[in-house]
Amino acid sequence: FADTKFDAHTYTVPPGCRMLLFSDGAYEFTEPAGTRFSYDGFAVLATQLAEAEDFSTDAVLKQLVARTAGGVFEDDCSLIAIDFH
Repeated sequence: FADTKFDAHTYTVPPGCRMLLFSDGAYEFTEPAGTRFSYDGFAVLATQLAEAEDFSTDAVLKQLVARTAGGVFEDDCSLIAIDFH
């Protein structure tokens, strides 16, 4: 990728913000009914869970696993939460 160019930007994150980094495996899976979970569905779920005082990536993971067919992800699933103080 020697010829690849990337844009760089700077953003100051205000104190009290929470950032959730995730792989596409966190939302690209089949649900028990045979439908595909979606990025939009993941965003709604993650936003709801992130607002809880006892938020944890384990809580997000548990909710996601419960939504998968057979209780397993079809792809890798990575979650990292960063709290800004």
